Amino acid sequence: MHVYDSEDVRQGDYFFCYMAYLEGLEAAQVLKWPLYNTMQTQTACLIALRKAKRARRVAAAYNEAVASFAFPDGKPAQEVSFVNTLTVQLPARTAAAEGSAHGAQQHQHQGRAGSGDASSQEEAPWALCEPDLEDTPAHRDNTATLLDYFCLFNDAFGGVVGEEDMDPGDESEDTTWVERFQRLNATAQSLSCFSYFHSKQACLLIKVQGVGTTYTNPDFHFSNGQDPYFSPNNQGQEGIANFFKSHQHNELCRHALKTLPDFSDEWLSPDFVGSS
Repeated sequence: MHVYDSEDVRQGDYFFCYMAYLEGLEAAQVLKWPLYNTMQTQTACLIALRKAKRARRVAAAYNEAVASFAFPDGKPAQEVSFVNTLTVQLPARTAAAEGSAHGAQQHQHQGRAGSGDASSQEEAPWALCEPDLEDTPAHRDNTATLLDYFCLFNDAFGGVVGEEDMDPGDESEDTTWVERFQRLNATAQSLSCFSYFHSKQACLLIKVQGVGTTYTNPDFHFSNGQDPYFSPNNQGQEGIANFFKSHQHNELCRHALKTLPDFSDEWLSPDFVGSS
């Protein structure tokens, strides 16, 4: 792997990223740190992978729930997914701190920590590596539009993105992106909403962010006051309540929730703020 000195700060929290290229692959990768740039440990990376695995299970259940859905114009619901992320260990801390073009040994998580001297493994920094979601044909041929860029659809504090939050820049006269945005946003918000009831009100998927309906960096609020991921973004029942206070159920929510065996009309009430 070669890491290039080009810090990548984007909308949402795709931050502290460096471009990286895996030898033998042409596709660009993004090198990033889990939670904070100071948590450059194998343990922190493996926690991030476990969160992503939970998010993928939610995405698979959601895709199945909306498989028969169609918008009024006949278009189907878009499938959602979470990008495949690997762990990598860098040869020196300066590579992580400065993004220097040193090599890095790639380690794909196989469900357990690698063998060897644990103390020496902890000395070298670890990071996450995943495909660059903005490395698309549209970006390469300079035809990318507003929604081909990274977007944070909801955050850890109950905030959800709206049209007024999007900045079309020089294309402010062009409003053709609005309908696509509305569907992308409805998909992201309904995914979070569905995750809560699919988990039997145990946890809520938050920080849905990415390009289109391919997401990364998932996190969760847990209703029972516990958090298997030790995430600073977990605000428990308060965070869940804040999400539902700002969330407005859309047609995707209604369709997906009604596929769950224990569905209740109470879930769709505008006064619903989660289980107490």
